[in-house]
Amino acid sequence: MGSLFTSLCPSLVLLLNGSHDRETSGFSASSFVTAITDALNRTYGNSHNCLRNLPSQYINTLLVPKDGEIPIDIQSLSSQGIFDVVIVNSIHDPKVGTIFDPVSLINALGNV
Repeated sequence: MGSLFTSLCPSLVLLLNGSHDRETSGFSASSFVTAITDALNRTYGNSHNCLRNLPSQYINTLLVPKDGEIPIDIQSLSSQGIFDVVIVNSIHDPKVGTIFDPVSLINALGNV
């Protein structure tokens, strides 16, 4: 049985990539949030029947790798209701670019 806090106010964490892929070129942090919200609000069948949940109902905390290439547009995130943005130490992997430092990521998740 979870505590009152974890049962009623769960953390909804998005781990932001450290670099763009072919489908997200030019996205900012808030663009990712919008894309996720739009996808989760979509229902199948009747195109006029969709959910109207706010971004903050899906995501309330954003973890971002330090020195990542994706712009963190704090003002736009705030307008989406996302106020908890945590910069996490990162490492540079020559094959994939900037990624979360595993120990730092574990610590950051533990502090959410």
